[in-house]
Amino acid sequence: MNADKTKAFVKPIVNIHTVANQDNVTIDNKYTEWVNDDSNDSNTTHNETPDIKPVKKDEDDKGNDINGKEVKPGATMNYDLTWDLTGLKDAKVSDDLLAKGLSFYDDYDETKLNITDETKKNFTITDTTTKKSVMDEVTLTWDIQKGKWTTTAKDTAAFLKAHGGNKLQIMFHPVVKDDATGVLKNTAVQNDFGQEYQTDTVENNITPDPKPTPVTPVAPEKTLPNTGSTNILSQAWQAVTELFK
Repeated sequence: MNADKTKAFVKPIVNIHTVANQDNVTIDNKYTEWVNDDSNDSNTTHNETPDIKPVKKDEDDKGNDINGKEVKPGATMNYDLTWDLTGLKDAKVSDDLLAKGLSFYDDYDETKLNITDETKKNFTITDTTTKKSVMDEVTLTWDIQKGKWTTTAKDTAAFLKAHGGNKLQIMFHPVVKDDATGVLKNTAVQNDFGQEYQTDTVENNITPDPKPTPVTPVAPEKTLPNTGSTNILSQAWQAVTELFK
């Protein structure tokens, strides 16, 4: 307590910084002040952590789910991904976390998938709430050798303000290689300020069409030459039958 009784007692301010280590939880906090044998509780504060759930779908050209089904070499895959920012509406994010950025990437199997000019052209990111493209707000990079694309928000704070609380739909259309075989697996990852969240893994068995069995041509039957012996016997038989008429 104050030694100078002419001055009001000023309580010290204690700043404690903690890091949340769970998603989708409510963090309640209060403190208790003790002065001699007297205790006083503070008010309780409440903070909620977001429930981040990025999604990956594996669809045919009509939007039907084909996860677990067979695909053919040369087929165009239709990966429908959800960049989930629903838990970040009105989020208060410190500058050090903002510096870690917001991104989404897909480490696809480059031994089984081709990235064509058409694949790059048809890559889209759309805000499902506003129905507008966000391609101008992100940087998209392709690492063809390692089989990975990454899309990163150019201005994290502005991106968060514009799309926090919404879902972004990403469409990715790689092509199955002509010589690909086996199981094609794919998982994508959402990165929020350094914290990573994986989508479900989708997979398809690549089944090439059976190669036709070569047909061996059948040699034509040989026809024996006509020696005329058949005609002689036939004539002799007719002569004998004439004698007995």
